[in-house]
Amino acid sequence: MPIYRDIFLFSVYTGLAYHDAMSLTADNIESRKDGSFKLTVRRGKTDVITECFLPDQAIEILKKYEGRQEIEVLNTVLPYRSNKEVNVQLKKLAELCGISMRLSTHIARHSYRQLLAEAGIYDMGVVKRLMGQSRNGDVDEVYYSVTDGGLLKAKEKLQRLLNYYLIK
Repeated sequence: MPIYRDIFLFSVYTGLAYHDAMSLTADNIESRKDGSFKLTVRRGKTDVITECFLPDQAIEILKKYEGRQEIEVLNTVLPYRSNKEVNVQLKKLAELCGISMRLSTHIARHSYRQLLAEAGIYDMGVVKRLMGQSRNGDVDEVYYSVTDGGLLKAKEKLQRLLNYYLIK
């Protein structure tokens, strides 16, 4: 069951939808000179680029699966499990832990958005870039540029919140 928990938590830490998390490859993660890791991926659903700097907890999950045969064969960074299978196992995990909320891969994405708000990340341009959201005709698309500095600041705020809650 740890694999299912890890898939769920990776999406909580990154905001990635199930399909995007399962499709992630090492090519989507850039190791920076400062020791940070920047994730860049084009979302399958919206065809919009998502970018974020990975919090420590997400990096720990990826390291756990490095070098495993399944990862090497599939050329992914997380072990592949079907969305249905993950959601069934999350339901079992919730029952074991006494969690009354219905856990699912989509709830992980909602949780990420909530964590951003609780961390004080309200800049909609940054939120949209972190979550790969787009709306046609949105003036932010034309007049607003999200920088690595803004994304790093969001990662730092999110990291502080995750450390506060001791989410691992």
